[in-house]
Amino acid sequence: AARVLGPRILRLPGVRRIATLPVSGPADGPSDDDLRALVVDASHCSAYLQLLIKTLRLPGLLELASLGAPTQLVVCEKDRVFPHPRGHRYFLKHMPKDVRIVR
Repeated sequence: AARVLGPRILRLPGVRRIATLPVSGPADGPSDDDLRALVVDASHCSAYLQLLIKTLRLPGLLELASLGAPTQLVVCEKDRVFPHPRGHRYFLKHMPKDVRIVR
């Protein structure tokens, strides 16, 4: 739906809350410009969309290493989905051996 409607999809009832769930705690967190950029990114980058979907379905996180697209994992100390540091250790533990980790 986001590919067809683009940023206009944000005008539909409840969509703002759903769109911000994987990236922010409160629905009023991201600005309108940031949210529009999120929709554009998600509708044009298959890896980004896959990551968002897999974030919402915990078992899917195990498949991140096999996305088939170059990705960067950025972790945040105030991550809402995977609390620091426990969630970050999980990601780092399951990274493929040939991945470069920058701290």
